[in-house]
Order: sequence, then C-alpha cells, then structure tokens
Amino acid sequence: MIIKVTTLGSTAVACILLITLTSQDLSLAKSAVYPSTSLVDFFLSYGTIYFAFGGATSFPTFQKNMKNQDDFPKAITIGLIFLLFLYLPVACLGYITYGNRLKTDVLLCMSPSIIKSITEVLFVLHMVVAFPLVIIPTSQEFEEFLKIPNEFGWKRVAIRSSMMVFIIFAAESLPYFGKVRSLVGGSAVTLTCSVFPCLFYYALCSQKDPNWPERYIPLHEKFCLIASITCGIIGGSLSTYASIIDIVQTVSFQPPCYVNLTAAGLSNSMSEDTF
Repeated sequence: MIIKVTTLGSTAVACILLITLTSQDLSLAKSAVYPSTSLVDFFLSYGTIYFAFGGATSFPTFQKNMKNQDDFPKAITIGLIFLLFLYLPVACLGYITYGNRLKTDVLLCMSPSIIKSITEVLFVLHMVVAFPLVIIPTSQEFEEFLKIPNEFGWKRVAIRSSMMVFIIFAAESLPYFGKVRSLVGGSAVTLTCSVFPCLFYYALCSQKDPNWPERYIPLHEKFCLIASITCGIIGGSLSTYASIIDIVQTVSFQPPCYVNLTAAGLSNSMSEDTF
C-alpha cells in the first residue's frame, strides 16, 4: 500500500510542480514558434502517447491483488481520468509556452531552481518505486515459462538479475529516451494495450464449448473492439517504422558508451534527449 501511495503521490506532486514552473514562463509564449506537424512526427507522437499508458500490461496482476475484484472497472476508469488530468495540462501548457523550443524533457527548458530540483527528485522517486510494480508481472511470466519454483531461491534471483542486466544493456545501447519511447510505444505497448486485449477478449467470448460459459458481445462493442484492433495494428506499424528510421538516421544515431567512449561522451554532452 505504501508503495502504491508513494508512486501516485510523487507523480501527482511532480506534475503540479511542472505546471507551476511552466506557468511562470508563460510570457515566453509570445515569442514561441509552432512548426507544422509532419506525418512522421504524428506517428512518432503516436508511439509516445501509447508509451505513457504502458502500465496497462500490469492490469491483470493489479486486479488479482484487489480485495474486491469486481471494482476493477471502476478503479481503471478513475485511474485513467486522473492520468488525463495530469498528462494533458503538462503537455499542452508546455507546448503553448515553449513552442519549437520544447525539448523531449520539458524540465530541460526551465532554468535551475529549487522547485525544479524537487520535481526531478520526485520523478526519480516515482521511477524507483514504480519500476518493480511494472517488471514483476514480466518476471513472473519468465519464471513460469522456465518452471522456476514460486519461492525465494537462487533461480529467481538469477532470472531477475539477468533481466536487470539486459535492461541496463538496452538503456546503454540506446541512451536516448525519446527514440526508445516512440519505438517501444508503437510496437510492444500498442500490441499489449490495444491489439491483444481486444483480440483475446473477442476470441474468448466467441468460443463455443459446453464447458465454457456463453457470452454475448453487443454490436456496438464489437465495432469498438475491431476499431481498436485495426487502429492499433495500422498506427503501431507506422509508428514503429517511423521510430526505427529516426533511430538509425546518421544525424540522430549516436554510438553507445561501450563501443566508443569518446564519441559517446561527446554525444551525451551535446544531446538534448538523454536519460
């Protein structure tokens, strides 16, 4: 319970502080330039938006741990509405204020201050506390696949440590969060949040088996499921393609630190889009 409250509280307070800091710079909006959006930028944003809701893959685990699982739809609805009230003001106000000067991390646009430092600490706290909640379901899937006993032991330590090593290796290989965010959001997150849940739900409800309870899907619900699957496949594919092109472009691709320490260090110091 403490972990969940800390995760939610740190994010909420950090977003409120971000809105406060951005509001203080609102006078810059007079000189801000708002460039036209290209199709590539649109699909890169598509992946970024989906990435923001990547925690949905952990919903089954959350529901299983709820005291009253029937309240899950209410909890999800309230949670998503709360997230929108946090995300939309930060995104819209940041773009209105800074325009084309807006960087991948809006904090990079702000001058150093105590409030900015507190905001950064809160985001780090959120990451440290929320990361186990997100990675535990994946770890459990691997452990079940490899038939590792569901108890503390060296095998569980080894598999989870190996996953952490792989995550760190991936982060060092592509140390530019904006590009990774669009790629993961357009590919894996789109599949796990939009395509697979609707597809599996439709398939389960369509099963005809004496041992399986009969379920009826209304026509309007079928339309929503098919639309979500179609938009997820098309949008996710185009977003993934745009993200890969953006990553491998010569002007944007930078060598990881373990390949070329000098070049990577120089790139990191010049980049506006690093961890």
